[in-house]
Amino acid sequence: MSGIQKSVSNSNSAETIRRQMSTIDRPTSEGIKENNLKQRKPWGLVGLIIILIVIILGLVFMLVKDRIVNYSSEWQAVFLSDGDVYFGKVIKINEQELILQNIYYLKERQNLQGGGASANVGDISLIKLGDEKHGPTDEMQINRDKVMYVESLKEDSRVVEAILKHENKKN
Repeated sequence: MSGIQKSVSNSNSAETIRRQMSTIDRPTSEGIKENNLKQRKPWGLVGLIIILIVIILGLVFMLVKDRIVNYSSEWQAVFLSDGDVYFGKVIKINEQELILQNIYYLKERQNLQGGGASANVGDISLIKLGDEKHGPTDEMQINRDKVMYVESLKEDSRVVEAILKHENKKN
């Protein structure tokens, strides 16, 4: 082959290569964007799932924050900011309220002869809530901002003994 023929055949091969290259699909900027979006979809889905889990956990926490309380003893004394004290069983406590059941309170007996209240400890009686004239139920919802503190009572305390004695009379 002569030099001219080589040059023509090289130019034919170069032309052939150019034609073949023009038929190849080249990625466009739109194709690249579509491909990136396809690759990002799983991460977006994972992010959405994580957000949903956080929302669900938050809702569960909101529902569970009204917790049932397990005190070390069966009976508690609830001291209020106005000086009242109630004895009973705290069954529920949350940020807004404390719920007390099986309620008793102390009442000073009036001295009918002297015209005034006596300061003797023997003149204080334990009253069961519900025995009053207006007939309240045996459950009290107390605003937490009125509660000073709650104490668990010992089983051998005089108050618990009096409560148990009253309970045994009922049965």
